[in-house]
Amino acid sequence: MEKALWNKYRKWVIRIVIIGVGAGFLFYILRAEKDNMALLFSGIASFGVICTIFYQISSYHSTVKTSALQRFEASYFNMLGLQQQIINELESPDKNCEKKGRALFEYLYKDYETTPKQDKGDGIIEAVCGPDGEDCGRDSLKSKMYFGGLEAYENSDLPTVFDHYFRHLYRIVKFIDNTNHTFLTDKDRYTYAANLRGTLSKYELVWLYYNCLAGPGFEKFKPLAEEYALFKNIRPELLGKSYECKEYYYKNGFISNKDLDDYNDFHYYLSLKDRIDNKPIKKYHFGAFYTEDEIDNRKKEFRKKEKLIKTWIRQHSNQPSRSKQ
Repeated sequence: MEKALWNKYRKWVIRIVIIGVGAGFLFYILRAEKDNMALLFSGIASFGVICTIFYQISSYHSTVKTSALQRFEASYFNMLGLQQQIINELESPDKNCEKKGRALFEYLYKDYETTPKQDKGDGIIEAVCGPDGEDCGRDSLKSKMYFGGLEAYENSDLPTVFDHYFRHLYRIVKFIDNTNHTFLTDKDRYTYAANLRGTLSKYELVWLYYNCLAGPGFEKFKPLAEEYALFKNIRPELLGKSYECKEYYYKNGFISNKDLDDYNDFHYYLSLKDRIDNKPIKKYHFGAFYTEDEIDNRKKEFRKKEKLIKTWIRQHSNQPSRSKQ
C-alpha cells in the first residue's frame, strides 16, 4: 500500500522538494554577503545537477515500468485469445454428438450418455438416477461423481477432454501471479484475475471447481483459485452431491429434510476441516468464492447453516443410515 502511494505521488514530491530547496537558496542568496555569492552560485549549480539526475532516474524507472506493463498486457491478452481458441476447438468424445466448443462443458457435465436406458417392460423408460432423483445423463460427470465421488472424477476419461483447456487456464493465472512482475500491485493482479474470471461460463466454473479438488489441480490450481476468488461467480445450485457429500448427509439421516435440500458439494467442501489425522483434506476455503470484504459476512451466514445442520442431526440421530442408497 505504501509503495503504491509512493509510486503514485513520487513526481509531485520531487517537484515540491526541488521548489522548496530552490526557494530556500534564493532567499539565502538575497541575504548573503557579496563575498559568498560565487560559492552560493556554485552550490546552486551542483544542486541543480543532482536534481536533474534524480529526475532522470525517476523518469527512467517510470518508462521501464510502462514498457513492462505494456509487454505484460500484450502477453495477457494474447493468452486470453488463445484460451478462447482452445475452447472453440473442443470436441465431444462421442463422435455422433454434434456438441462442440463451450457447449461441451454443460453437455458432458449433466447430459452425456452412451449407455442405453433400460426399458422396464411396461414401455416406460427408466429415469437415469441423478442427484436428488433428477434426470441426468448416465455417463455424465454429475452422475459419475454422485455414485463414485472424487475418485470417479480422477478415473474418468471425461476430464481429459478439457486437459489442454485446464493447463492453459492454469498458465494464465500463474502468469498473473508471477512474483517477477514487480510492477504489478496486489490490486492489479486481482483485477487481471477478475477479468479472466469474467470470461468463464457457469459450467466452466463447475468443471474447474471439481478439477481443483481432484488430481494435480488440488496442489497447484486450487491455491490460486482461492487467492483470486476464481469461483466468485459460480452458481452453487449447479453443483451436484458427490458420493462423499451424499455419504455424509445420508449417514446423518437428514437428506430428506426439505430445509436442507439445497445442501450439496458447495457447502460440503467448505465445511470440512483442513486436516484429519495430520493429513490434508480436499476442501475449499472461503477465499475461492468471496473477496476479502465479503468473507466475514459469508462466514457468519455459513455458521448459521452449520448450526442448523448440527441441531437437525441431534434431533434425528436415531434415524437409520441411508448411506447405501
